[in-house]
Amino acid sequence: MIWAAQYGTKIIVIIGLVLALIAGYFYWKHQVYQSGYNEAVEKYEARDAKDAITAASILESAKKSVEDKAKENNDILIGVLTHNDKQIKNITAERDAALTRSLRVSTAKTDANRGNSLPGKANLPQSNDSGGEGTCEEELAEDSKRKLVNAEYQIARMAELHLSCVAQIERTHVLK
Repeated sequence: MIWAAQYGTKIIVIIGLVLALIAGYFYWKHQVYQSGYNEAVEKYEARDAKDAITAASILESAKKSVEDKAKENNDILIGVLTHNDKQIKNITAERDAALTRSLRVSTAKTDANRGNSLPGKANLPQSNDSGGEGTCEEELAEDSKRKLVNAEYQIARMAELHLSCVAQIERTHVLK
């Protein structure tokens, strides 16, 4: 016990100094680690801020490009629809003109229609029923038939093209 009393205070002081040195070392190590960590965080935050600015400018240019392309597509579709509308009107007018030319029937005056004051009109039977349906089947000239069939085909084709353009516009506007 004497030994403990004689050296006890010295041992406690030495253990205290060793513990202080160890604590100082770990504190220093923590400070070095923390400063390195803080520097890395600042570096990455600066990089991320720069990347965010770059990404924002890229996003803006991409949005502008998409808007320009959408406007261009809309202009093209409107042009196609306008062109189709004009073509459908022209083809319809051609068909109507062909029908008008091909359905005119002119006859010479016969005994049955001598009293008819309108020369050059067909002798069509008249009925007292003004609201009833009547038929007049006259044979069309071969050229007129061909024109009529061609006009009907063109109208159907234009209508189909017009409907496909309308569907494309609807799909385009749904995507927005």
